[in-house]
Amino acid sequence: HPKFYVYGDFRTAAAYNRNVGNGQTVWANRLNLDIDFWLTATERFHMFWGPLDKGQNFSGIVFDDGDSEVQEFFDGWDPVTDTMFIEGDLGWILGGANGTGPPFDLPFAAGLIPLVLQNGIWLEDAFVGAAATIPARNNPVWDWANFDTTLFVGFDQLTSQAFGADSADATFVGATTFIERRGGYIELGYALVDDPRDQGRTYHNVGISYTRRYLNLVSNSLRLIANTGQGGVRDQRTADGFLVLMENSFLTSNPYNVIPYVNLFAGFRQPQPLGRLQGPLKNTGINFQSDLLTGYPILDDSGNNTFGGAVGVDLLGRAFDRQLILEGAFVQAHGDPTFRRAPGDQYAVGVRWQRPLSNSVILRADAMHGWLENANDVNGARIEVRKKF
Repeated sequence: HPKFYVYGDFRTAAAYNRNVGNGQTVWANRLNLDIDFWLTATERFHMFWGPLDKGQNFSGIVFDDGDSEVQEFFDGWDPVTDTMFIEGDLGWILGGANGTGPPFDLPFAAGLIPLVLQNGIWLEDAFVGAAATIPARNNPVWDWANFDTTLFVGFDQLTSQAFGADSADATFVGATTFIERRGGYIELGYALVDDPRDQGRTYHNVGISYTRRYLNLVSNSLRLIANTGQGGVRDQRTADGFLVLMENSFLTSNPYNVIPYVNLFAGFRQPQPLGRLQGPLKNTGINFQSDLLTGYPILDDSGNNTFGGAVGVDLLGRAFDRQLILEGAFVQAHGDPTFRRAPGDQYAVGVRWQRPLSNSVILRADAMHGWLENANDVNGARIEVRKKF
């Protein structure tokens, strides 16, 4: 029985942001629509559409230096941010065609597909291509309780700083696996990314992570992104180096409601995630996370020739009906500034508070101040209402 669904959320936010020495008051709006057409129980056509935005520009009003500007971005289609694909399971299709059960499981997706790998740190992007997964296997010889393997290929619309304005034309092929073993899990990913202009920027991108809990005290994720293979003069390479990230959350006497965390990173030269709109430090802390709406300021999130981290506490209400995050973060510059985006050391304090007003409406507020060496300080404050439907 075919089914058709439309669901999503509407976000509206007001903010005062000071970036690059310029203060602006912003009111911005974003409508996220998920359109789902189920052809069968396992095959469907899916589309994500943001009709009020184009790229990273959102409809609203900007107040700048006493002037106001109405910004209208009523977008019919934007392949940079929207998606359109079909997904299903080849085994069930073959079984249905033959009137039998599925001979195997092989879920797949093809089109302008979104793919999130390693919590989005290595890859969080939509691209024109295809992906297929061999799911739910085990290996008693290597003591793997469960593992999945995904193969993917992309032909267009990759978002990568490695190729600048040419990144949408880059092609790539890769594989990733998720392995559960002895109380922890391993994620391994590899991709070969081809330079769309044949300028010697083709490179290998590797993402590795291991996550587990130790001594009933700390939950730890250790991650590595490594890039290699580009030729030419080193200071002209765009994806060369590696980034190490460590995420730690500590168990307390109230483990579900009081969660201290210490997240650290160290980057050398110019490591790049496989595909992301922003840098790879999205999980390091709230002072590295853009709101993807108002232009809320953040610290340098590239990890290029920098090290640093975030220390904070995540406080949840007893009924999980509210959240308060308090955090301090820092970025330290090192090495050759040719490979660095941050002009110097950076420090920030930030706070986030949110609570539901109903079963479909969330109220959220954020504030931060950042001290930047060799650049103007940044600060921001914002309040947002989000309606889910």
